[in-house]
Amino acid sequence: MTNWLDYLMWKIVWERRKTQETKDQTLLQTLIMLNGFDTPPNMYSDSEWWDLVDQIVSISDLTSRSKVLEIGCGSGALIYGLKNRVDCEVFGIERSKTLYSIAKKNLPTATIFLMQASKLHSVRGKYDLVLMHSVAQYFPDYKYFLKVIKFAEKLLYKNGKILLMDLPDRQFKGSINYLKSSSKSLKGPRHLYYDKVSILRDLKGMNFANIQEFDHINKRYKNSSYRFNLMISR
Repeated sequence: MTNWLDYLMWKIVWERRKTQETKDQTLLQTLIMLNGFDTPPNMYSDSEWWDLVDQIVSISDLTSRSKVLEIGCGSGALIYGLKNRVDCEVFGIERSKTLYSIAKKNLPTATIFLMQASKLHSVRGKYDLVLMHSVAQYFPDYKYFLKVIKFAEKLLYKNGKILLMDLPDRQFKGSINYLKSSSKSLKGPRHLYYDKVSILRDLKGMNFANIQEFDHINKRYKNSSYRFNLMISR
């Protein structure tokens, strides 16, 4: 099923994104909240976000010589963390002009592109890591998702990796518990769900030799029970 109307409605949601800053709020916390992790029970503290950053650094073997591209970087909260943790070279693409501007302002050394994920083929260069975190649920359909993965694969160095994180598991579609854990699913545009078996089959068909599922590092994040993460490489 294609959800282009939802896809367009999500764009409007993110264009209107803003958060109420307080004098005690860190820049990282502001960026995290702007990326949608701003309502219980799906919030991240600074320390929990750093745990997420450290998990990505560890499983992806990132160093200061690495190049990282995030698809749907939003406010830049994740690449901000990666840049500060290992001083790697960071890049992002974002379709919301609002979040793009925020990311550009707060990550002056990063390269941020204003574009939708389906235009990924226009990005130049090679990367050690291409990742998506809590983004694929806003895609219009599964074909769009596979197209983005194919484009991402062409951007990898020989030993590069792709991280697909926080994918809504289709087996929980319509689950009352999942809907309660994700307040945005109760009102407004819908999320896209993913069938794990289909993804694994199609990734193998793209000649990805290594596919690993890994757990959410933040167990307090309620959606972790209803979503999954994959690391893939050639």
